[in-house]
Amino acid sequence: MPDVFISYSRQDKEFVGRLQQALAQKEREAWLDTKDIPPTAEWLQEIYAAIEKADSFVFVISPEVLGSKVCRLELSHAVKHHKRLIPVVRRDVDPKDVPELLARLHWIFCREGDDFKAAIQALLTAMATDLDHVRAHTRLLLKALEWEGRGRERSLLLRGGELRRSEEWLAAGRDREPEPTPLQVQFLLASRQAETARQRKTLAAVVLGLVVAVGLAAAAFYQYQVASQRGRIALSRQLAAQSQGLLDRELDLSLLLAVEAYRMADTLEARGSLQAGLLHQPRLLAFLQGQNKTARSVAFSPDGKTLASGGKDGRITLYDLETRLPSGPPLKGHDYQAVSVAFSPDGKTLASGANDGEIVLWDLATRKPLEPPLEGQETGVTCVTFSPDGKILASSGTGAIFGGDNLNLWEVATRQRRGEPIDEHREAMYVAFSPNGKLLATAGYDQRIILWDAATGKPLYHFLNGQTDIITGVAFSPDGKLLATAGEENNVLLWDAAQRRLVGKLLKGHTCVAFSPDGKILATAGDDNCVILWDAATQQPQGPPLKGHTNAVTGLAFSPDGKTLASVDYDGNLLLWQVQHSLPLAGLQKKCTGAFQGAAISADGKVLAAISDDETVSLWEGATGGPLGQPLKVHKCQHLALGPDGKTLATAGDGKTITLWEVATRRPLGSPLEVKGRVKILALSPDGAILASGDEAKNIMLWDVKTGQPLSFPLGFPQKGHANNVNSVAFSPDGKTLASGSSDQTVILWDIASRLPLGPPLTGYDNPITKVAFSPDGKTLAASGMGGAIWLWDVGTRRPLGAPLIWQEGALPFVSLLAFSPDGKILASEWSRNLSDEEAVILWDVASRRPLGSPLKGHAKSINLLAFAPDGKTLTATDESGALIHWDVDPASWQERACRRANRNLTQGEWRRHLGEEPHRLTCPHLPGPSD
Repeated sequence: MPDVFISYSRQDKEFVGRLQQALAQKEREAWLDTKDIPPTAEWLQEIYAAIEKADSFVFVISPEVLGSKVCRLELSHAVKHHKRLIPVVRRDVDPKDVPELLARLHWIFCREGDDFKAAIQALLTAMATDLDHVRAHTRLLLKALEWEGRGRERSLLLRGGELRRSEEWLAAGRDREPEPTPLQVQFLLASRQAETARQRKTLAAVVLGLVVAVGLAAAAFYQYQVASQRGRIALSRQLAAQSQGLLDRELDLSLLLAVEAYRMADTLEARGSLQAGLLHQPRLLAFLQGQNKTARSVAFSPDGKTLASGGKDGRITLYDLETRLPSGPPLKGHDYQAVSVAFSPDGKTLASGANDGEIVLWDLATRKPLEPPLEGQETGVTCVTFSPDGKILASSGTGAIFGGDNLNLWEVATRQRRGEPIDEHREAMYVAFSPNGKLLATAGYDQRIILWDAATGKPLYHFLNGQTDIITGVAFSPDGKLLATAGEENNVLLWDAAQRRLVGKLLKGHTCVAFSPDGKILATAGDDNCVILWDAATQQPQGPPLKGHTNAVTGLAFSPDGKTLASVDYDGNLLLWQVQHSLPLAGLQKKCTGAFQGAAISADGKVLAAISDDETVSLWEGATGGPLGQPLKVHKCQHLALGPDGKTLATAGDGKTITLWEVATRRPLGSPLEVKGRVKILALSPDGAILASGDEAKNIMLWDVKTGQPLSFPLGFPQKGHANNVNSVAFSPDGKTLASGSSDQTVILWDIASRLPLGPPLTGYDNPITKVAFSPDGKTLAASGMGGAIWLWDVGTRRPLGAPLIWQEGALPFVSLLAFSPDGKILASEWSRNLSDEEAVILWDVASRRPLGSPLKGHAKSINLLAFAPDGKTLTATDESGALIHWDVDPASWQERACRRANRNLTQGEWRRHLGEEPHRLTCPHLPGPSD
């Protein structure tokens, strides 16, 4: 098979020959068409076959090749089969003429005057990148094409080890280029289903033939179960890979496939895809379904309970925002596209305008049009809006394009036009009332903005020119001081309405604008399929763009309380966004009084103790974050530990003493405990009877909590213990062993009964150790610190369990917190990079030693506590800003969240495409069934 197929214009024949020769010298075979014959069907099939067999596709860019029909066909065929595309520029062209799929790639320049050898080296590097993955893609593509070409003959399906390796390639390559083609996915899905069916038939025959041999029958049944489970695991991983690939294109479908992946089998990939989908675009609340045609406008009712959207088919869909489902059938009153909708201020009436000039006022109580209809709009409607008192409806249209009356004011009570059409601005396509109802702003086709006296319909003044193209949106700020306008190709502009001057330029290319009810935020959107929220005062973006639309955004609306934004696009996608930044998987986010310098939580999760910045230790209810009594006055407290039941608290300051407290009475338990060096760490045993402390004098002390007396000498005395600071200690779950981690890069396991080490120190860590933690069964010990690595040791054999866990390498990474889930299957770690604000919580799958999904981010400052709830469904974290966050880490809850966000079920077509012959079921049973 050739390494590369070269598509070129005949004018570049000599250059391509040199290119082919240079590749041959590097033992790379290039296929190119050298036949100067007219194209035929047979010749074209030969070309297509060569493209399919090649690992890469080089497109030699020149003015002639862009006009070549044959080259366009070759490019389309390469794109269809997801071939790696490598653009090589031979002669300059206008970038606008280059197909978008090539324009966004890295170009290799090999023009006259460019370094030919450097270009060849760049081409070889591009061809060699991830070569094993690319060649596997080509091999699988050829097999899939043969299967497709021979009527999907079952004998050509993969089986055994070849099928398993191909499935592993698919799962491992979800984030790599070239991505799998739909045909490859269908081929693997059919192969897995045939393999499973074949195994089922074989095993069924064995069971039938050995029905008398009960033992053998049981074994066969077990094998059947194993084969069936393997098939489900393979399909789960395949669905998870497809889910990941759709995150940026079809997030709702990605979420549903992730749910099905988890239901098929609880694989690491399934959990990861579920979590990734929920963390993706954190401000996205939900997709609203039901508007399945091109949509143009959206509006909230004044009480915020209903959302209206007009569509291409002339129907208006009303959504109940509590259920996020359509409330009843659509309103049908237009024969053409409903391009604008608006609620009256009292919420009893809805106005809708269509592009045939028809305007309908709807009685929302009866869901019927009000009579008589509004008559006299001679052009297609582009905008309808109510005055603040609800007495007047303003409409604008397409008069600048098609002629006719364009700008009208209507008396809502009588449904009659108020006076004659406003002729002074026949080009006006968009209209908005000022908040006090005294002014009317119009803007449109002629690039002008005019303010009118709403009472008389007379123009007051024109704005200075600023827009240089057709104006497509206009909106007043709630206080009436600012006016925002948007153009088809120009900037979103902000104007001082009183001074009639430009005060800001925000973004080029956005065509929709909307102010939040408090006027602090301006939302803009347009042809880049994105929504951006701007701080209206500073004119700076509030976070990254909101992405989720598949086409140009055509309408924006804020809810009356300003907490939600609705946006709609040309594909009919209607999305709800949370205006304020949120943490998608945070079940509770609470800001406690003061900053937390450190924190501890009881084993039962009921009591949280936190070191505040006012020299107190405050106590909180672990689940709700509510305060538990008055804070404890502790001078310069730096370390603390809570007993398993939350009844005992140990604190240490910057001196050489430790204080034990009775939480209920807030009183010390006896006199302070004196140590030899400044305390670095505290820990209470699982039964709360023993306190362990580590200090800068390299001592590890054990104390009897009831008497306040030390239990003999420091651990290891007089033998050698740690050679540097003791930074972390942890009791085993049975309380018989203590693990200690030190700046000397070692971990020592101590026998509590004898006070002696259980063998030599555990070594291998190249940096100071700052945290140690036992798994719930006590068989595994985790240790971490500077360097970002997490080591896992088998406590029984004292040997490392494989290579260390490393999430991200870089300058001085640091892992200071570790926590095992109650079942020991997940390890949570805090990861940070020194000298920066970058910090995250990483969830690790202990069995596979791989990260579980995406990092959990969102804390304002350094995290100082990580702890799982006793049921394992929640991960509690606190940080130095005083934030208390409970992360949802329960996959069952993730499925519910994914369904609520996607807000639909898979269609029949989507089910067949992704799950094949798998028996159909509702992915989200509480939502309406599928509909194509």
